[in-house]
Amino acid sequence: MLLFGNLDEELISQNKKRVMEKSQQGDYLEVLLDSNGVGDLTNEGVEAFVALVKELQLMGLQRVLLELSRIMHFILIIQKQFRMFRS
Repeated sequence: MLLFGNLDEELISQNKKRVMEKSQQGDYLEVLLDSNGVGDLTNEGVEAFVALVKELQLMGLQRVLLELSRIMHFILIIQKQFRMFRS
């Protein structure tokens, strides 16, 4: 699935139903989520994206393959900031 646009809650909710239906109909073991078309990132969008990945894994998909260069970078920044506040 190609994600295209700003990564916010709206983008995830617009694509979630389609991803869930396709993954169930096709009897797939893996899902590829491609974020190369993602523009700006929001905290809420990243949280919704992570929740979608977890839900797909709970549905029994063995692997969720991600092309996450920008999203992964954003998540790492958030984790670093969180660790700084906890210290």
